[in-house]
Amino acid sequence: MKYKEALDGLWQELKGPTNYDLRCIIEYVKPLRKRAASELLKREPSNYDLWSIIEHVEELREEAAERLLKRKPTNKDLCYIIRYVEPLREMAWQMLIRQRPLNYHLCYVIQYVESLREQAWQMLIKKGPSNDYLCYIIRYVEPLRIDAWRELINRGATNKDLCYIIEHVEELREEAAKKLLKGGATKSELCCVISYVKAFREQAWQMLIKKGPSNADLRYIIKYIEHTEPLREEAAERLLKGEPSNYDLRFLIIHVDSLRERAWQALIGKNPSNEDLCYIIKWTGIYKEEAAKRLLLERPSTNRPWDFIKISDSLKVQAWRKLLEKGPTNRDLCFIIRYVESLRMEAWQRLLERGATNFDLCYIIKHVEPLREEAANRLFEQNPNSYEIGYIFKYVDSLRIKAWQRLLKERPRNAECIVEHVEYPLPKEIMSGVKKSNKKIIDEMIYFANLGN
Repeated sequence: MKYKEALDGLWQELKGPTNYDLRCIIEYVKPLRKRAASELLKREPSNYDLWSIIEHVEELREEAAERLLKRKPTNKDLCYIIRYVEPLREMAWQMLIRQRPLNYHLCYVIQYVESLREQAWQMLIKKGPSNDYLCYIIRYVEPLRIDAWRELINRGATNKDLCYIIEHVEELREEAAKKLLKGGATKSELCCVISYVKAFREQAWQMLIKKGPSNADLRYIIKYIEHTEPLREEAAERLLKGEPSNYDLRFLIIHVDSLRERAWQALIGKNPSNEDLCYIIKWTGIYKEEAAKRLLLERPSTNRPWDFIKISDSLKVQAWRKLLEKGPTNRDLCFIIRYVESLRMEAWQRLLERGATNFDLCYIIKHVEPLREEAANRLFEQNPNSYEIGYIFKYVDSLRIKAWQRLLKERPRNAECIVEHVEYPLPKEIMSGVKKSNKKIIDEMIYFANLGN
Protein backbone atom coordinates (compact mmCIF):
# COMPACT_ATOMS: atom_id res chain seq x y z
CA MET A 1 0.00 0.00 0.00
CA LYS A 2 2.81 2.42 0.86
CA TYR A 3 4.31 1.92 -2.60
CA LYS A 4 0.99 2.90 -4.21
CA GLU A 5 0.82 6.04 -2.07
CA ALA A 6 4.40 6.93 -2.98
CA LEU A 7 3.64 6.48 -6.68
CA ASP A 8 0.50 8.57 -6.42
CA GLY A 9 2.51 11.34 -4.74
CA LEU A 10 5.17 11.23 -7.43
CA TRP A 11 2.52 11.37 -10.14
CA GLN A 12 1.23 14.61 -8.60
CA GLU A 13 4.78 16.04 -8.67
CA LEU A 14 5.09 15.71 -12.44
CA LYS A 15 5.15 19.12 -14.08
CA GLY A 16 3.96 19.25 -17.66
CA PRO A 17 5.15 15.75 -18.58
CA THR A 18 6.09 15.35 -22.22
CA ASN A 19 4.85 12.49 -24.38
CA TYR A 20 8.24 10.89 -23.85
CA ASP A 21 7.84 11.11 -20.05
CA LEU A 22 4.43 9.45 -20.26
CA ARG A 23 5.78 6.76 -22.55
CA CYS A 24 8.53 5.98 -20.04
CA ILE A 25 5.91 5.56 -17.32
CA ILE A 26 3.82 3.31 -19.58
CA GLU A 27 6.81 1.10 -20.34
CA TYR A 28 8.46 0.94 -16.92
CA VAL A 29 5.93 1.79 -14.15
CA LYS A 30 3.21 -0.83 -14.36
CA PRO A 31 0.90 0.57 -11.61
CA LEU A 32 0.67 3.91 -13.44
CA ARG A 33 0.44 2.65 -17.01
CA LYS A 34 -3.27 3.20 -17.49
CA ARG A 35 -3.14 6.69 -15.99
CA ALA A 36 -0.21 7.73 -18.19
CA ALA A 37 -1.82 6.20 -21.29
CA SER A 38 -5.10 8.02 -20.62
CA GLU A 39 -3.21 11.30 -20.35
CA LEU A 40 -1.31 10.55 -23.56
CA LEU A 41 -4.53 9.83 -25.47
CA LYS A 42 -5.90 13.28 -24.51
CA ARG A 43 -3.08 14.84 -26.54
CA GLU A 44 -1.82 14.39 -30.06
CA PRO A 45 0.15 11.16 -29.58
CA SER A 46 2.65 10.13 -32.22
CA ASN A 47 2.47 6.71 -33.81
CA TYR A 48 5.30 5.69 -31.51
CA ASP A 49 3.25 6.77 -28.48
CA LEU A 50 0.31 4.73 -29.72
CA TRP A 51 2.51 1.66 -30.24
CA SER A 52 3.57 1.93 -26.60
CA ILE A 53 -0.05 2.01 -25.43
CA ILE A 54 -1.02 -0.87 -27.72
CA GLU A 55 1.83 -3.03 -26.43
CA HIS A 56 1.58 -2.28 -22.70
CA VAL A 57 -1.96 -1.11 -21.78
CA GLU A 58 -4.53 -3.76 -22.57
CA GLU A 59 -7.55 -1.69 -21.49
CA LEU A 60 -6.74 1.11 -23.96
CA ARG A 61 -5.32 -0.92 -26.83
CA GLU A 62 -8.39 -0.71 -28.99
CA GLU A 63 -8.74 3.07 -28.62
CA ALA A 64 -5.06 3.58 -29.49
CA ALA A 65 -5.35 1.24 -32.47
CA GLU A 66 -8.41 3.09 -33.77
CA ARG A 67 -6.39 6.31 -33.65
CA LEU A 68 -3.70 4.65 -35.77
CA LEU A 69 -6.23 3.36 -38.29
CA LYS A 70 -7.52 6.91 -38.89
CA ARG A 71 -4.03 8.12 -39.87
CA LYS A 72 -3.25 6.21 -43.03
CA PRO A 73 -1.32 3.62 -41.03
CA THR A 74 1.98 2.24 -42.22
CA ASN A 75 2.54 -1.49 -42.54
CA LYS A 76 4.42 -1.40 -39.26
CA ASP A 77 1.42 0.23 -37.55
CA LEU A 78 -0.83 -2.48 -38.93
CA CYS A 79 1.50 -5.24 -37.74
CA TYR A 80 1.28 -3.87 -34.19
CA ILE A 81 -2.51 -3.86 -34.35
CA ILE A 82 -2.62 -7.36 -35.85
CA ARG A 83 -0.42 -8.68 -33.07
CA TYR A 84 -1.95 -7.00 -30.02
CA VAL A 85 -5.54 -5.94 -30.81
CA GLU A 86 -7.67 -8.98 -31.54
CA PRO A 87 -10.99 -7.13 -32.16
CA LEU A 88 -9.36 -5.15 -34.98
CA ARG A 89 -7.06 -7.90 -36.21
CA GLU A 90 -8.99 -8.94 -39.31
CA MET A 91 -9.58 -5.34 -40.43
CA ALA A 92 -5.89 -4.50 -40.00
CA TRP A 93 -4.88 -7.69 -41.81
CA GLN A 94 -7.02 -6.84 -44.84
CA MET A 95 -5.55 -3.33 -44.89
CA LEU A 96 -2.06 -4.81 -44.74
CA ILE A 97 -2.81 -7.07 -47.70
CA ARG A 98 -4.09 -4.11 -49.73
CA GLN A 99 -0.90 -2.17 -48.91
CA ARG A 100 1.29 -4.99 -50.25
CA PRO A 101 3.30 -6.10 -47.23
CA LEU A 102 7.00 -6.74 -47.50
CA ASN A 103 8.41 -10.14 -46.56
CA TYR A 104 9.50 -8.63 -43.23
CA HIS A 105 5.88 -7.81 -42.33
CA LEU A 106 4.69 -11.27 -43.29
CA CYS A 107 7.42 -12.87 -41.18
CA TYR A 108 6.34 -10.71 -38.24
CA VAL A 109 2.75 -11.96 -38.56
CA ILE A 110 3.95 -15.55 -39.02
CA GLN A 111 5.99 -15.39 -35.82
CA TYR A 112 3.52 -13.63 -33.54
CA VAL A 113 -0.05 -14.24 -34.78
CA GLU A 114 -1.04 -17.89 -34.76
CA SER A 115 -4.51 -17.35 -36.24
CA LEU A 116 -3.03 -15.78 -39.40
CA ARG A 117 0.16 -17.82 -39.57
CA GLU A 118 -0.82 -20.20 -42.36
CA GLN A 119 -2.33 -17.46 -44.51
CA ALA A 120 0.74 -15.24 -44.11
CA TRP A 121 3.00 -18.21 -44.82
CA GLN A 122 1.25 -18.94 -48.13
CA MET A 123 1.58 -15.30 -49.13
CA LEU A 124 5.27 -15.36 -48.26
CA ILE A 125 5.87 -18.45 -50.38
CA LYS A 126 4.14 -16.84 -53.37
CA LYS A 127 6.29 -13.71 -53.02
CA GLY A 128 9.48 -15.77 -52.94
CA PRO A 129 11.24 -15.26 -49.63
CA SER A 130 15.01 -15.00 -49.38
CA ASN A 131 16.91 -17.81 -47.69
CA ASP A 132 17.49 -15.51 -44.71
CA TYR A 133 13.75 -15.25 -44.07
CA LEU A 134 13.31 -19.00 -44.40
CA CYS A 135 16.15 -19.58 -41.92
CA TYR A 136 14.49 -17.12 -39.53
CA ILE A 137 11.21 -19.03 -39.67
CA ILE A 138 12.99 -22.37 -39.26
CA ARG A 139 14.64 -21.06 -36.10
CA TYR A 140 11.78 -19.16 -34.46
CA VAL A 141 8.48 -20.63 -35.74
CA GLU A 142 8.38 -24.27 -34.73
CA PRO A 143 4.96 -25.13 -36.31
CA LEU A 144 6.33 -24.18 -39.74
CA ARG A 145 9.87 -25.42 -39.20
CA ILE A 146 9.70 -28.49 -41.43
CA ASP A 147 7.75 -26.72 -44.19
CA ALA A 148 10.27 -23.88 -44.22
CA TRP A 149 13.17 -26.34 -44.18
CA ARG A 150 11.80 -28.15 -47.25
CA GLU A 151 11.29 -24.83 -48.99
CA LEU A 152 14.90 -23.86 -48.19
CA ILE A 153 16.23 -27.12 -49.61
CA ASN A 154 14.09 -26.80 -52.74
CA ARG A 155 15.31 -23.27 -53.35
CA GLY A 156 18.93 -24.27 -52.79
CA ALA A 157 20.35 -23.87 -49.32
CA THR A 158 23.84 -22.36 -49.26
CA ASN A 159 26.55 -23.64 -46.93
CA LYS A 160 26.03 -20.47 -44.89
CA ASP A 161 22.34 -21.35 -44.48
CA LEU A 162 23.19 -24.90 -43.44
CA CYS A 163 25.70 -23.71 -40.85
CA TYR A 164 23.06 -21.35 -39.43
CA ILE A 165 20.63 -24.27 -39.07
CA ILE A 166 23.32 -26.47 -37.52
CA GLU A 167 24.14 -23.81 -34.97
CA HIS A 168 20.60 -22.80 -34.00
CA VAL A 169 18.15 -25.65 -34.73
CA GLU A 170 19.00 -28.88 -32.93
CA GLU A 171 16.15 -30.81 -34.53
CA LEU A 172 17.62 -30.39 -38.03
CA ARG A 173 21.34 -30.48 -37.23
CA GLU A 174 22.13 -33.93 -38.54
CA GLU A 175 20.20 -33.47 -41.78
CA ALA A 176 21.83 -30.10 -42.40
CA ALA A 177 25.30 -31.47 -41.60
CA LYS A 178 24.81 -34.38 -43.99
CA LYS A 179 24.00 -31.99 -46.84
CA LEU A 180 26.88 -29.70 -45.90
CA LEU A 181 29.45 -32.49 -45.97
CA LYS A 182 28.25 -33.56 -49.42
CA GLY A 183 28.58 -30.05 -50.81
CA GLY A 184 32.28 -29.30 -50.40
CA ALA A 185 32.51 -27.61 -47.01
CA THR A 186 35.25 -25.13 -46.17
CA LYS A 187 37.47 -25.58 -43.12
CA SER A 188 35.41 -23.20 -40.97
CA GLU A 189 32.21 -25.03 -42.02
CA LEU A 190 33.77 -28.36 -41.07
CA CYS A 191 34.61 -26.87 -37.67
CA CYS A 192 30.94 -25.97 -37.29
CA VAL A 193 29.93 -29.60 -37.90
CA ILE A 194 32.61 -30.88 -35.52
CA SER A 195 31.40 -28.56 -32.77
CA TYR A 196 27.64 -29.14 -33.04
CA VAL A 197 26.95 -32.51 -34.69
CA LYS A 198 28.35 -35.45 -32.81
CA ALA A 199 27.10 -38.05 -35.33
CA PHE A 200 29.25 -36.53 -38.11
CA ARG A 201 32.13 -35.30 -35.97
CA GLU A 202 34.68 -37.93 -36.97
CA GLN A 203 33.87 -37.67 -40.69
CA ALA A 204 34.19 -33.88 -40.60
CA TRP A 205 37.45 -34.14 -38.63
CA GLN A 206 39.02 -36.44 -41.21
CA MET A 207 37.98 -34.06 -43.99
CA LEU A 208 39.50 -31.17 -42.03
CA ILE A 209 42.78 -33.06 -41.57
CA LYS A 210 43.04 -33.53 -45.34
CA LYS A 211 42.57 -29.81 -45.88
CA GLY A 212 45.15 -28.91 -43.20
CA PRO A 213 43.52 -27.14 -40.24
CA SER A 214 44.83 -23.74 -39.22
CA ASN A 215 45.73 -23.01 -35.61
CA ALA A 216 42.52 -20.98 -35.38
CA ASP A 217 40.52 -24.02 -36.53
CA LEU A 218 42.14 -26.19 -33.88
CA ARG A 219 41.50 -23.62 -31.15
CA TYR A 220 37.85 -23.44 -32.19
CA ILE A 221 37.46 -27.22 -31.87
CA ILE A 222 39.23 -27.31 -28.50
CA LYS A 223 37.02 -24.53 -27.19
CA TYR A 224 33.63 -25.77 -28.36
CA ILE A 225 33.50 -29.55 -28.07
CA GLU A 226 33.08 -31.54 -24.88
CA HIS A 227 36.14 -31.98 -22.67
CA THR A 228 35.65 -35.75 -22.65
CA GLU A 229 35.88 -36.06 -26.44
CA PRO A 230 39.08 -37.82 -27.61
CA LEU A 231 39.01 -35.62 -30.71
CA ARG A 232 39.53 -32.55 -28.54
CA GLU A 233 42.76 -34.05 -27.17
CA GLU A 234 43.86 -34.93 -30.70
CA ALA A 235 43.27 -31.35 -31.87
CA ALA A 236 45.23 -30.01 -28.90
CA GLU A 237 48.18 -32.34 -29.60
CA ARG A 238 48.19 -31.26 -33.22
CA LEU A 239 48.24 -27.61 -32.18
CA LEU A 240 51.10 -28.15 -29.73
CA LYS A 241 53.20 -30.21 -32.16
CA GLY A 242 52.72 -27.79 -35.05
CA GLU A 243 54.01 -24.26 -34.98
CA PRO A 244 52.10 -22.74 -32.07
CA SER A 245 52.34 -19.02 -31.44
CA ASN A 246 52.64 -17.70 -27.91
CA TYR A 247 48.90 -17.01 -28.08
CA ASP A 248 48.25 -20.69 -28.97
CA LEU A 249 50.39 -21.85 -26.04
CA ARG A 250 48.56 -19.55 -23.64
CA PHE A 251 45.30 -20.95 -25.00
CA LEU A 252 46.44 -24.54 -24.33
CA ILE A 253 47.58 -23.66 -20.81
CA ILE A 254 44.12 -22.27 -20.04
CA HIS A 255 41.94 -24.86 -21.78
CA VAL A 256 43.71 -28.25 -21.89
CA ASP A 257 44.66 -29.69 -18.51
CA SER A 258 46.54 -32.69 -19.88
CA LEU A 259 48.88 -30.54 -22.01
CA ARG A 260 49.23 -27.61 -19.61
CA GLU A 261 52.77 -28.41 -18.40
CA ARG A 262 54.14 -29.08 -21.89
CA ALA A 263 52.56 -25.90 -23.22
CA TRP A 264 54.00 -23.91 -20.31
CA GLN A 265 57.49 -25.25 -20.92
CA ALA A 266 57.15 -24.47 -24.62
CA LEU A 267 56.09 -20.92 -23.78
CA ILE A 268 59.03 -20.43 -21.42
CA GLY A 269 61.34 -21.70 -24.15
CA LYS A 270 60.08 -18.99 -26.52
CA ASN A 271 60.98 -16.09 -24.20
CA PRO A 272 57.42 -14.98 -23.38
CA SER A 273 56.56 -11.31 -23.56
CA ASN A 274 55.32 -9.26 -20.62
CA GLU A 275 51.85 -9.59 -22.11
CA ASP A 276 52.15 -13.40 -22.08
CA LEU A 277 53.26 -13.45 -18.46
CA CYS A 278 50.57 -11.04 -17.31
CA TYR A 279 48.00 -13.19 -19.11
CA ILE A 280 49.21 -16.30 -17.27
CA ILE A 281 49.14 -14.44 -13.95
CA LYS A 282 45.59 -13.28 -14.54
CA TRP A 283 43.99 -16.45 -15.89
CA THR A 284 45.76 -19.42 -14.33
CA GLY A 285 46.32 -20.56 -10.80
CA ILE A 286 49.08 -23.09 -11.29
CA TYR A 287 51.76 -20.96 -13.02
CA LYS A 288 50.97 -17.46 -11.83
CA GLU A 289 53.65 -17.46 -9.13
CA GLU A 290 56.39 -18.48 -11.54
CA ALA A 291 55.19 -16.00 -14.17
CA ALA A 292 55.08 -13.24 -11.57
CA LYS A 293 58.66 -14.00 -10.47
CA ARG A 294 59.89 -13.83 -14.05
CA LEU A 295 58.09 -10.57 -14.63
CA LEU A 296 59.23 -9.06 -11.35
CA LEU A 297 62.80 -10.33 -11.04
CA GLU A 298 64.02 -10.73 -14.61
CA ARG A 299 62.52 -7.56 -16.07
CA PRO A 300 62.45 -4.97 -13.31
CA SER A 301 63.01 -2.06 -15.65
CA THR A 302 60.30 -2.90 -18.16
CA ASN A 303 57.34 -4.10 -16.13
CA ARG A 304 54.83 -2.14 -14.12
CA PRO A 305 54.25 -3.96 -10.82
CA TRP A 306 50.72 -2.62 -10.49
CA ASP A 307 49.87 -4.74 -13.57
CA PHE A 308 50.01 -7.87 -11.43
CA ILE A 309 50.35 -6.87 -7.79
CA LYS A 310 46.66 -7.70 -7.20
CA ILE A 311 47.09 -11.21 -8.63
CA SER A 312 50.07 -12.91 -7.02
CA ASP A 313 49.48 -13.24 -3.26
CA SER A 314 52.90 -14.50 -2.26
CA LEU A 315 54.70 -11.76 -4.19
CA LYS A 316 52.62 -8.77 -3.12
CA VAL A 317 55.13 -7.52 -0.59
CA GLN A 318 58.06 -8.05 -2.94
CA ALA A 319 56.23 -6.28 -5.76
CA TRP A 320 55.36 -3.46 -3.38
CA ARG A 321 59.02 -3.02 -2.43
CA LYS A 322 60.03 -2.95 -6.08
CA LEU A 323 57.44 -0.30 -6.68
CA LEU A 324 58.78 1.78 -3.79
CA GLU A 325 62.31 1.52 -5.22
CA LYS A 326 61.11 2.81 -8.57
CA GLY A 327 59.12 5.60 -6.96
CA PRO A 328 55.40 5.03 -7.31
CA THR A 329 53.23 7.59 -8.98
CA ASN A 330 49.93 8.65 -7.47
CA ARG A 331 48.27 6.48 -10.08
CA ASP A 332 50.21 3.42 -8.85
CA LEU A 333 49.24 4.14 -5.27
CA CYS A 334 45.57 4.62 -6.11
CA PHE A 335 45.62 1.29 -7.94
CA ILE A 336 47.08 -0.50 -4.90
CA ILE A 337 44.63 1.21 -2.54
CA ARG A 338 41.75 0.02 -4.68
CA TYR A 339 42.85 -3.57 -5.38
CA VAL A 340 45.31 -4.76 -2.69
CA GLU A 341 43.53 -4.76 0.64
CA SER A 342 46.53 -5.97 2.66
CA LEU A 343 48.59 -2.96 1.47
CA ARG A 344 45.75 -0.45 1.37
CA MET A 345 46.58 1.58 4.47
CA GLU A 346 50.32 1.72 3.77
CA ALA A 347 49.67 2.91 0.22
CA TRP A 348 47.06 5.39 1.48
CA GLN A 349 49.56 6.93 3.89
CA ARG A 350 52.15 7.11 1.13
CA LEU A 351 49.62 8.85 -1.13
CA LEU A 352 48.85 11.39 1.58
CA GLU A 353 52.58 12.02 2.12
CA ARG A 354 53.07 12.61 -1.59
CA GLY A 355 50.05 14.89 -1.69
CA ALA A 356 46.79 13.44 -2.93
CA THR A 357 45.25 15.58 -5.64
CA ASN A 358 41.51 16.22 -5.85
CA PHE A 359 41.46 13.78 -8.75
CA ASP A 360 43.06 11.07 -6.56
CA LEU A 361 40.59 11.69 -3.74
CA CYS A 362 37.63 11.49 -6.12
CA TYR A 363 39.00 8.15 -7.40
CA ILE A 364 39.22 6.81 -3.83
CA ILE A 365 35.73 8.10 -3.00
CA LYS A 366 34.30 6.33 -6.01
CA HIS A 367 36.13 3.00 -5.75
CA VAL A 368 37.26 2.39 -2.13
CA GLU A 369 34.32 2.30 0.26
CA PRO A 370 36.32 1.91 3.54
CA LEU A 371 38.20 5.16 2.82
CA ARG A 372 35.34 7.17 1.32
CA GLU A 373 34.56 9.31 4.34
CA GLU A 374 38.18 10.14 5.13
CA ALA A 375 38.92 10.95 1.50
CA ALA A 376 35.78 13.10 1.32
CA ASN A 377 36.73 15.09 4.43
CA ARG A 378 40.20 15.72 2.96
CA LEU A 379 38.61 16.77 -0.34
CA PHE A 380 36.47 19.32 1.50
CA GLU A 381 39.74 20.89 2.78
CA GLN A 382 41.23 21.22 -0.73
CA ASN A 383 38.84 23.73 -2.26
CA PRO A 384 36.93 21.29 -4.45
CA ASN A 385 34.88 22.53 -7.38
CA SER A 386 31.20 21.67 -7.74
CA TYR A 387 31.97 18.69 -9.97
CA GLU A 388 34.26 17.19 -7.29
CA ILE A 389 31.72 17.89 -4.54
CA GLY A 390 29.33 15.90 -6.68
CA TYR A 391 31.43 12.79 -5.99
CA ILE A 392 30.91 13.24 -2.26
CA PHE A 393 27.21 13.88 -2.80
CA LYS A 394 26.80 10.73 -4.87
CA TYR A 395 28.95 8.22 -2.96
CA VAL A 396 29.24 9.30 0.71
CA ASP A 397 25.90 8.93 2.48
CA SER A 398 27.10 10.42 5.79
CA LEU A 399 28.29 13.63 4.11
CA ARG A 400 25.61 14.02 1.46
CA ILE A 401 23.72 16.84 3.19
CA LYS A 402 26.96 18.70 3.93
CA ALA A 403 27.97 18.32 0.28
CA TRP A 404 24.59 19.62 -0.82
CA GLN A 405 24.87 22.67 1.44
CA ARG A 406 28.31 23.35 -0.05
CA LEU A 407 26.87 23.01 -3.53
CA LEU A 408 24.14 25.54 -2.76
CA LYS A 409 26.80 28.07 -1.72
CA GLU A 410 28.62 27.41 -5.00
CA ARG A 411 25.32 27.78 -6.89
CA PRO A 412 26.50 25.43 -9.63
CA ARG A 413 24.60 25.21 -12.87
CA ASN A 414 24.81 21.43 -12.62
CA ALA A 415 23.16 21.05 -9.17
CA GLU A 416 20.04 19.42 -10.59
CA CYS A 417 22.21 17.21 -12.79
CA ILE A 418 24.16 16.02 -9.73
CA VAL A 419 20.90 15.11 -7.97
CA GLU A 420 19.80 13.14 -11.04
CA HIS A 421 22.73 10.74 -10.62
CA VAL A 422 21.76 9.45 -7.17
CA GLU A 423 19.71 6.35 -7.84
CA TYR A 424 17.37 6.33 -4.84
CA PRO A 425 15.11 8.84 -3.06
CA LEU A 426 17.04 11.61 -1.29
CA PRO A 427 16.43 13.20 2.15
CA LYS A 428 13.85 15.98 2.38
CA GLU A 429 16.59 18.38 3.45
CA ILE A 430 18.06 18.05 -0.01
CA MET A 431 14.97 17.71 -2.16
CA SER A 432 13.34 20.78 -0.59
CA GLY A 433 16.15 22.86 -2.04
CA VAL A 434 16.05 21.62 -5.62
CA LYS A 435 13.50 21.44 -8.36
CA LYS A 436 13.19 17.82 -9.35
CA SER A 437 13.06 17.17 -13.05
CA ASN A 438 10.46 14.85 -14.48
CA LYS A 439 13.30 12.44 -15.23
CA LYS A 440 14.19 12.26 -11.55
CA ILE A 441 10.53 11.80 -10.60
CA ILE A 442 10.14 8.98 -13.12
CA ASP A 443 13.35 7.34 -11.86
CA GLU A 444 11.83 7.36 -8.37
CA MET A 445 8.59 5.92 -9.75
CA ILE A 446 10.55 3.05 -11.28
CA TYR A 447 12.39 2.55 -7.98
CA PHE A 448 9.12 2.26 -5.99
CA ALA A 449 7.44 0.14 -8.67
CA ASN A 450 10.30 -2.35 -8.49
CA LEU A 451 10.09 -2.43 -4.67
CA GLY A 452 6.40 -3.29 -4.94
CA ASN A 453 7.00 -6.27 -7.25
